[in-house]
Amino acid sequence: MRAVILVPRREDHGPRDATWEWCRAWWEENLPELPIYEGHHTEGLFNRSMAVNRAAFAAKNWDVALLIDSDVICDPEQVREAIDKAEHWNGLVLPFSPRHNLNRHGSEAIMAGEKGSWRRFIVRTYT
Repeated sequence: MRAVILVPRREDHGPRDATWEWCRAWWEENLPELPIYEGHHTEGLFNRSMAVNRAAFAAKNWDVALLIDSDVICDPEQVREAIDKAEHWNGLVLPFSPRHNLNRHGSEAIMAGEKGSWRRFIVRTYT
């Protein structure tokens, strides 16, 4: 079974690229067994679906794809469990619960090396 990470992107040569650089390094460190494929869409309004398709095409032959945005990280063990479930059930699995959105200050602090709880940076939680 071959699992991959697909990332739809559009470069901004600014904060979005810096965030992706940090997140990509995080994924490579925490889930090194999953190769990462970026799909870019640069013409007109961003077309996320086209970017996903480009990433999927670049990845070639895969059995399970983890589709992430370029500003997201997930618990590595939940991701591994989700990949196993997706392969077994041949369907969509969400590898997180709950989802926390962080404020800009928190995101910047974490990317700068902040350690400890991120709870003080949470602005919204989805369950």
